[in-house]
Amino acid sequence: MAVKPNIIETVLSEIKENFDQKDKLVISIAAGVKIENIESIIGSSTKIIRAMPNTPASIMEGVTAICPNSNAQSKDIENAKILFECVGKIALINEKDIDIFTALIG
Repeated sequence: MAVKPNIIETVLSEIKENFDQKDKLVISIAAGVKIENIESIIGSSTKIIRAMPNTPASIMEGVTAICPNSNAQSKDIENAKILFECVGKIALINEKDIDIFTALIG
C-alpha cells in the first residue's frame, strides 16, 4: 500500500473483498497508519508488514524499518526484506518503536 495516509481507509475498503486474507501479504508504507488500523478494515487474520523507508531510499542508500504483525510468517518477512534491500538497509523493529526510528533516521 503505497498511498497517502488520508486515503488508505478508502483504498483498503475497496480491495478487501478481492483477496483471500490468508494467502496474501499486505505491505504498507503509509506514514502514521498503524497495523491495528489496517487490521480493523481488512481483518485481523491478514498478514501485514508496516514499512517505513527514509528519503535516501530514492538513491538506493536508505534504511527501511519493517514491522510485521503476528500473522506474518518468516517467509513474508524475508520477502519484505528482499523488496526493501533494493533501496538500502533493513531494520526489523517493533511497531511501538517506529516513531523513534523515523525521528532518528529521517
